[in-house]
Amino acid sequence: MIVLWQRRQIAVLEKADRNDAVARGDKAYETYQKSDPKDEKLFEQQTRILQEGDDAFRRCFAQRAAAEPFFPALTKQAQELVDKVK
Repeated sequence: MIVLWQRRQIAVLEKADRNDAVARGDKAYETYQKSDPKDEKLFEQQTRILQEGDDAFRRCFAQRAAAEPFFPALTKQAQELVDKVK
């Protein structure tokens, strides 16, 4: 489980970027909630912001994780889990 702990370390580094997207998405949603009648474009904006933040987080994680020394062990561990499910 050391591999999974190290994975969380990378996630913490990238969490700030994701938190920024969540904060911006929350603000867009708050504006949507205050609109009357409900402005669906504001809701779509919130959804887009959150999706972009999640995409950026996953891209960054994938790039950083592959460069970490524990990545081969993580890949092996993941493959072993997949093999057990097959």
